[in-house]
Amino acid sequence: MFERITNENYNEVKTEFNNEKMSFFAELGLMGGITMLHNREYINHEGLQYLAKKQGIRAQRVRLITELCRPAENFWIAEATVIDKDGNIYMDVADASPQNVGKAIANACPRMASTRATNRCLRKVLTGPGVALVSAEELPEAFDSSDPDLGGVK
Repeated sequence: MFERITNENYNEVKTEFNNEKMSFFAELGLMGGITMLHNREYINHEGLQYLAKKQGIRAQRVRLITELCRPAENFWIAEATVIDKDGNIYMDVADASPQNVGKAIANACPRMASTRATNRCLRKVLTGPGVALVSAEELPEAFDSSDPDLGGVK
């Protein structure tokens, strides 16, 4: 499945990988699945959902873990569950609070915790260049419209 990388084939393998990566990001970019932050491409929730459908994810579920949430402090923890095409079950959790989200969405912390948990879980299951690293919504500055460095934010 994977070609062993040697000194002799390194450049060829690197070129092939870069071509696949460019094609992958171009496809996601066309459908709004990429967010630019600080001149870097990050897959976003839309992109992960697109790949989930394309790669045959059977089910997704997310819930707030109410016993760990602190509504008075606007601190929320969500747990996501994903079932892949083979029936394997994956779970992950994520949190959101005004301290770790952009100012523009500080009033949407329960939804952001859910989105982050879902994204983290999908990243365990889905394949493609850059999918496993981090999604845009997991970065605090992703939707902070007050940050002048984020001129290219979708």
